[in-house]
Amino acid sequence: MKFHPDELNAAAKIRNLEERKNKITQQKAELERKEALLTAVLSKRNRKQDTARKILLGSYVLKLINTDSNERYRLYIGLNKYLQKERDRALFPELELEISNFV
Repeated sequence: MKFHPDELNAAAKIRNLEERKNKITQQKAELERKEALLTAVLSKRNRKQDTARKILLGSYVLKLINTDSNERYRLYIGLNKYLQKERDRALFPELELEISNFV
């Protein structure tokens, strides 16, 4: 069976297009993998920064309430309103005692 040169050329073009499509699909998959990795790295960094901020803020607040009884009272009043769950309130057993000392 003989093929016309145009038919051979068309088949080669189709193969070439399929190869290019496969290469682009592989590149897309690699880029999606890299994007997922970068997203995970950024998320981890953001969590670390958030944790560090909370630790520093907590340290500052503890220093403040240990040196200023008015600030301690304001904090405990605010915490008393803010903490709704019993398990959260259990982390601050001094809360009720401290408020009653100020009243």
